[in-house]
Amino acid sequence: MREEEVKGAKRLRIYLDVIRLRALRGKAAIRQALFRVAVTISELPQTEANERFFQVCTIYLFETMGTENFRQLSELMEAVSEERSEKMQTIADMLRQEGMEKGMEKGMERGREELLWKLISKKFPKVSQKYFERLKSLTIEKLDALGLELIDMKNEEELKKHLM
Repeated sequence: MREEEVKGAKRLRIYLDVIRLRALRGKAAIRQALFRVAVTISELPQTEANERFFQVCTIYLFETMGTENFRQLSELMEAVSEERSEKMQTIADMLRQEGMEKGMEKGMERGREELLWKLISKKFPKVSQKYFERLKSLTIEKLDALGLELIDMKNEEELKKHLM
């Protein structure tokens, strides 16, 4: 639908533009939609419900837009509403931090899996690769326990008990 055809409540117009952004192609069309979103958000009265709506939209846009488009939206928001621009940046910073923490956790978990697999392969050179797939599904606690018990394992059958 064209902008002129989208009538009604501001939150509905924001919602439709936000959803439509994923399908838009071309920098000019995206910029126009981002500008409409920024302006309409700035026009929302600052009620608790509108602030929650704004947060949800910001999170959705952060997760679905490319970095360049989100930065562009932030700049447009800053031009129309400094307060909402600051809130948007706070939400984005929080999401980035969560993403970094999840990435670090996942990296540490993978490192632990790979190190444990190397130790297993060294101790039992003919061990089946299927055990590595099973190893990747273990919790951190089980990986740690397996690592400690690996020291005392005498044969592959003992390993099998932990991985099957």
